[in-house]
Amino acid sequence: MSEIGKIREKIDNIDNQIIDLYQRRLDLSAEILVYKSKADESIVNVDRENEILSRVKSIVKKRFKSLINNFYLSVLRQSRVYQYKLKLTHGNCDIPKIVKDAIDSSNNNFNFFPKKIGFCGELGAYAHIAAKKMYLVDNGRENNISYKTYKSFEDVCIGLSNGQIDVAVLPIENSTEGTVNEVYDLLIKYDGHIHHSAILSINHCLLVRKGFKLEDIEGVHSHPQALAQCSKFIKKNKLTAVAETNTATAAKKVNESELPIAAIASFEAAKIFNLEIADRSIINVKENSTRFIALTSKYYSDIDSNKCSLVFELTNQAGSLSSILSIFADLDISLSKVQSRPIPQDPFKYKFYVDFEGSINDISVQALLSQLYEETISFKLLGFYRETNHT
Repeated sequence: MSEIGKIREKIDNIDNQIIDLYQRRLDLSAEILVYKSKADESIVNVDRENEILSRVKSIVKKRFKSLINNFYLSVLRQSRVYQYKLKLTHGNCDIPKIVKDAIDSSNNNFNFFPKKIGFCGELGAYAHIAAKKMYLVDNGRENNISYKTYKSFEDVCIGLSNGQIDVAVLPIENSTEGTVNEVYDLLIKYDGHIHHSAILSINHCLLVRKGFKLEDIEGVHSHPQALAQCSKFIKKNKLTAVAETNTATAAKKVNESELPIAAIASFEAAKIFNLEIADRSIINVKENSTRFIALTSKYYSDIDSNKCSLVFELTNQAGSLSSILSIFADLDISLSKVQSRPIPQDPFKYKFYVDFEGSINDISVQALLSQLYEETISFKLLGFYRETNHT
């Protein structure tokens, strides 16, 4: 055997010992859980963990101090993960109310269906199209929904809070322009719950009044994101870009104007506002899609929900975000998005929005939510919901 082979054999032997000792440690943490449960103690015991870390630091060699400290932080975190899951498996865990409500909602299978849906803009807006995809196409229902339009995203949320609408449909992320930060902030400001999500292909068209051609057009109106997504076409044709609150609002403006202006909007908006399509190939990146969410005022979770969104705030200390996100990996739960947003009243501190794949009826997911609820400063479950792809 080569010298390196001999060294690796020694490492393998040590690894075998570590595995055996670690499993024995987890078994002992299970025994500790029994005593914690009887005493109605929290799984998190900061004083005990600090005591362990302090003892480890006192006996480890100086050159390994940082590495061993981080290793033990992982050991302690995984012990808590194991205890949360074990407690739930044995059915003797006081699940946080926010998690219990989600479980009850899924088990009761409310089969929620809205009568009135609100969104920003006008009929023909992409949010209008997304609403139809989520609640008509996906459910095979007849077109018995009424729609209410608003001038801003916040107005839509206010309408939901006031009971004017059953569902608020909002864009939350675009594949080329990124997240819609305003909507993320509104998810905290207003008490809405995500019931559905849909990914929609964005196919921008240049819309003009009948009788106008591209060479007649001087200005083009649309939402700032749509203008950015078609910037090459706008520059090539030397058009003046004018921002509007929504793509369909721009289409309505063109319909009502006699000026040589055009709108960047959907094919549906062209039909609704009796406009002609001067050009269909105007977008910078053809594979362009937007993710929309549907918010409800009460918590509804369909039995086939496959995705979850939540938001939390952490203590401002090194490694806190890394430690929290590692819990997902510990429980083999797939993260699909992490987004930070500043807390306005607390400069340079942030809330973190997380999307992951999973069902509320999965014990690992229940353990995850219970642990996050206990180990974060603030925690809000935005919803378990079904996401569909219409690209």
